[in-house]
Amino acid sequence: ERCQHRRNLGHTTSKYKGCKNLWYNSGRSANHTISHRTARRPVHLAAEGNTMTEPKGTIFIIDDDLALQTVLEYALRSAGYNVVLAPDGEEGLRQLETLTPDLVISDIMMPNMDGVEVFQQLKERLQDQGIPIMIMTALNRKPWFADLEAEGAVILQKPFEVERLIAMINLSLDLE
Repeated sequence: ERCQHRRNLGHTTSKYKGCKNLWYNSGRSANHTISHRTARRPVHLAAEGNTMTEPKGTIFIIDDDLALQTVLEYALRSAGYNVVLAPDGEEGLRQLETLTPDLVISDIMMPNMDGVEVFQQLKERLQDQGIPIMIMTALNRKPWFADLEAEGAVILQKPFEVERLIAMINLSLDLE
């Protein structure tokens, strides 16, 4: 079933189950509007109303799927997190030169640099600091997933429920 309020992004309610009836536009209309301009502010809009609160931490999302980025950004901001986005692995690694996130979520299949290569470079830069890395994938379970998990990655199979992701993040950051 098509999600009517997201027809401009084309996602379906069955694929992104955590959808919160958010219209994605330039950020100039009423409540519950998020844009990429507001995505990098250190505070977030609470789910109900526009109350500014201190974020729980910064989640860095590296994914080329704009619809998924938007859904995750809204859900994580609503859950109290600051969110920073990168459209691919190369840009993500560039942003990490000036960013210290509390947790990184990366897709596996992306242009320019795949998620496995991104993970290897993220691991070198972040795991000594104890920063968790989650890998999202639409691929069926592959034998090499065990290698990534042994190296510290948390594999998240798509599609997934956003509430489950938030629970995993809270657990990874010892917030539950």
